[in-house]
Amino acid sequence: MVEAQSEASKAGDVIVVAQDPETKLFEPFELQNRQVYHFECNHEKYAKFFLTVSQPVVILIETWPLNNESDPDLYVAHENPSVDKNVYTWKSNNIGADKLQLYPDNPKFALGTLWIAVEGFREGVNKLAISVKIKELKNIRELEYGQHYNVTVNDIEFFKYQIDSKADFE
Repeated sequence: MVEAQSEASKAGDVIVVAQDPETKLFEPFELQNRQVYHFECNHEKYAKFFLTVSQPVVILIETWPLNNESDPDLYVAHENPSVDKNVYTWKSNNIGADKLQLYPDNPKFALGTLWIAVEGFREGVNKLAISVKIKELKNIRELEYGQHYNVTVNDIEFFKYQIDSKADFE
């Protein structure tokens, strides 16, 4: 296998991942926020990456084909480097581009390492791209039942209220 990060060559805002010419394999490496990576993946093989999550954030992972002969499938697992189409926490396997948007209020969301696998779905060599965008959370103000709150249109705030049952509305 070829180590991707140390041998990655930069082409503008895109990093072209250095890979073994025959197997298209490379060592998994950490994706950087707002960085685009181009790579190749053989049919039914996986390109693997990881992302370290140290605080609650919103994460957008996108992968897309670089030509009409390619189709990526995206799988993500928490703390499991064996991620694939059988072992995953989240997946997106549409025809063409795939994306996952992960929110910290998702019950499966946890801090730690997210392992990402991109499968080359089409026959032959799939030419693909991947990027990750990480957004910090805005402050969330919890609302209390029976309290009145004054806000203006100029305020940009997120509100959260736990609804335990339908009876809360009656």
